[in-house]
Amino acid sequence: MRGVIVTSQFTSRRLQRIGLERNRIRVVLPGTDPVVQRANQLSTELPRLLVVGSLIPRKGHDVLIRALGTLGMQSWHCVCAGSLDRDRRFAEQIMTQAGEAGIGERVEFVGECNRSTLEQLYAGASIFVLPSYYEGYGMVLAEALAYGLPIVSTTGGAIPETVPAGAGILVAPGDHLALANA
Repeated sequence: MRGVIVTSQFTSRRLQRIGLERNRIRVVLPGTDPVVQRANQLSTELPRLLVVGSLIPRKGHDVLIRALGTLGMQSWHCVCAGSLDRDRRFAEQIMTQAGEAGIGERVEFVGECNRSTLEQLYAGASIFVLPSYYEGYGMVLAEALAYGLPIVSTTGGAIPETVPAGAGILVAPGDHLALANA
């Protein structure tokens, strides 16, 4: 191979650690479309959390459900957008977990969305959450930032390089109590 294109400095450093020469790696950061206007959230509205990502183990939906289950009577609604079919057994497990935690009515699993629907979800959200164990970049984080959303995520992979300081709260991957506190 003559070269590799990666989406983050983090991934470049990982490839160098396994022996790929630095001069064979090019970092090209993904771009995001500018957002014309973000919906104004009224302080009286129910906080709307948005999670975008396939329901697969690496994305940490299990950690999210455990975290949300600890919030007691606090008001919130969470929308999880992303494929329910990539790991159907895991997706079903997560939906069951939400029901068993007593929060099934407050967590909405909408599946994959077209661009227009996804834009509406971002525009209507109060907080963007990505409980991922690992991201090589985190495109959905960049999209959430473009919408001006505060972010609650993890330090998994390139996330700390994708989310600027002051734009969110990052916790250790898998730590559902820290995620709930954030």
